[in-house]
Amino acid sequence: MARGIEAFRERYPDLRFRILDVASSARSGKVFVEWEMTGSPAGGTVGGPPVKARGISVCDTEGTSSGAVKVVRTDVFRQPTTGELAGFDQWVRDERAARGLE
Repeated sequence: MARGIEAFRERYPDLRFRILDVASSARSGKVFVEWEMTGSPAGGTVGGPPVKARGISVCDTEGTSSGAVKVVRTDVFRQPTTGELAGFDQWVRDERAARGLE
């Protein structure tokens, strides 16, 4: 997973995250973070379109002996980027054609 994050940051060197909202649940110890990411591809327009997507991170937390709270697990739910959607649309067309549904 770390390599995937590194590759994404290499492709979008100016990648930025903006926090839109944060909520927590004292009962479950979960923290919910809504965010938006934006970035331009390395190599300008040759590297593809800019990326803009929104997502939510759900963080499980636990207390420490010093009274601090630490994140012990994070699940990320992200909206697909424009490029990912275009690739998915092409895959659907290819699958439909291969199955004789077009």
